[in-house]
Amino acid sequence: MNKKPNVLIVDLNHLIYRFGDRFFRNFISLEDASNRILLAIKNIELFLNIDKTIIVADLKCPSRKEYFNELLGNELEYKEGRSRDPKWDSINNLVRDKLSNLYPYVRAFDYEADDIITSFVEKMGNKMNKYILTIDADILPLIDEDTSVLLYKRNAEIPLIEGYSLFNKENFTKQIKLIKDFSKHYVTLNNFLLVKMLIGDKSDNIPKVAKYTPFSLTDFFKWGNIDKSFKWNYFLSIEEVEKELKKILVSPDQQKQALNNFKLMQMNSTLGNRRTKFAIKKEMILQKGDHTINS
Repeated sequence: MNKKPNVLIVDLNHLIYRFGDRFFRNFISLEDASNRILLAIKNIELFLNIDKTIIVADLKCPSRKEYFNELLGNELEYKEGRSRDPKWDSINNLVRDKLSNLYPYVRAFDYEADDIITSFVEKMGNKMNKYILTIDADILPLIDEDTSVLLYKRNAEIPLIEGYSLFNKENFTKQIKLIKDFSKHYVTLNNFLLVKMLIGDKSDNIPKVAKYTPFSLTDFFKWGNIDKSFKWNYFLSIEEVEKELKKILVSPDQQKQALNNFKLMQMNSTLGNRRTKFAIKKEMILQKGDHTINS
């Protein structure tokens, strides 16, 4: 029986922020910062016996901002308040040049890295063991029998490698306690995305539903009419989510709010028909090089 290949999918933006910080503050050179990013990837490849590595990065995504404003109005702006260091372009360009000489480097206009990572996970299915390297807990709902997440947590007690903690289907209930807002005993892999939908996401300016908080949801999950076997994930259709929300939320307003939050959180969606879903091409998996799509 052939062994499944181990594939590492790297969310590059967080690596640039993480290892570029000392460069931004003039503590190390641009070359040193870019080399540290490459060294981290190499160390993880060796530790996990990786057969194939794919680098994924962001490009501008105006459709997501438009969709955010359509669903929530103009009171808030998607990811409002985030700014990039003036030196970002210099390290981003150098790292792109270095990594695209070694690996497939994938990014596309109007898609965030999360969208493309989700497309890779769906495309590879159960044919490969996938490890996603990121700092973004939004990726966690992608975990299944063949997909694990290496999540960077500052000051994690026992990181697996390079400061990353491994989240997989077997250890999720234990590992999720590393994240403050999801440390309550009711949080499981199946309901993690639902919890996010209800409490919102401050980092993206996605509001909470009604007065739900991590604390108040304790009784909600204890007494609510919630199917524990149902897995909330990004591959669900809007109709499936709407049907399930009607079972567990009495208020139509809360159902609508929660559904809107799912629409905003869902990765690789059409964003209200503003774009098509990102489609993986074979060369993005097999061939090293810069696979940037600018339009």
